[in-house]
Amino acid sequence: MQGSFRYRYAARQPSCACVTQTCKATSGSPSPRDSTGATPRLARASWMGRNRAPLRRLRVAAKRSGMVPFRVGMQLSTILAVVLSPHSKAKRMFGFFSGKDWNVLAVIFERPDLFTVSGQRVKGGDAVKARDGAQGHPRTIYWAVFDQKGKFLEGGAGQGANNAANDTVKKLERDLRTNRTIQDVLKALETAATDKLAKPLVWIGYPKKAVLPPKDAPEEK
Repeated sequence: MQGSFRYRYAARQPSCACVTQTCKATSGSPSPRDSTGATPRLARASWMGRNRAPLRRLRVAAKRSGMVPFRVGMQLSTILAVVLSPHSKAKRMFGFFSGKDWNVLAVIFERPDLFTVSGQRVKGGDAVKARDGAQGHPRTIYWAVFDQKGKFLEGGAGQGANNAANDTVKKLERDLRTNRTIQDVLKALETAATDKLAKPLVWIGYPKKAVLPPKDAPEEK
């Protein structure tokens, strides 16, 4: 047991009364306990011995990320800076992900009197891709991003806004937060009933069709 971490940790403090007891514990003797019934030094040595491998991996990832090497006692803010660094392998190793959780909507042009509301719930890096895809779709009249509480984050006219009149696009932007179809799509995404949904837009703001004269009406001269 001389090569063990516990023996080496105890051997560096020969003046402490619990060192002898710690060494005895490695040979099968009962572990020493203080008045509270705890074994602080032995517990610390055991914990560090069991967790040396994860700590070493984090220290290596920190060094590769250009951050300071990890040491026991490093401040929590520094540890988070290492792990959450965008170029850190520790971010992927320990499962930290981006906090984005968006509902991305796109109002798609079908014909002058019919639009479709297409929505999807996406997280992390896929959320940005979904937003850019909705914005760049050739028939997107208007796109918008909401969080899971229904808060509007961003939005604007899409690549297909030229398929509709400017007044129609402005009216659609004005009615975006109150339209029943859009609210139903958002509700389904927020409650995780589905992660993708498309519905025809029921809306009173469609441009009115021109009234055609009756067939038997006299022709104007």
